[in-house]
Amino acid sequence: MHRELPVQFLRARLVLLLGITCTLCGCGIIQPVPAFERGVLASEEMAWNPDPAEATYRDHMHNSKEAAKGRPEAAGAGCGCY
Repeated sequence: MHRELPVQFLRARLVLLLGITCTLCGCGIIQPVPAFERGVLASEEMAWNPDPAEATYRDHMHNSKEAAKGRPEAAGAGCGCY
């Protein structure tokens, strides 16, 4: 008893395979950054924390204002409610 797959299933597999193929082909085209642009990408403005002292101060203020000491992503308004 040979059972055929529905056309919708085959079409979905084809679209998925085509999408994966296009994604993998797009990842192979990455080019290195030219030497004259590296200085722009390495500037202070591109850093995660351009001023480490200010980042430390902001973290301290955030932790001081939050009632629950714990994860920095903790929600609340400082009153301890979530």
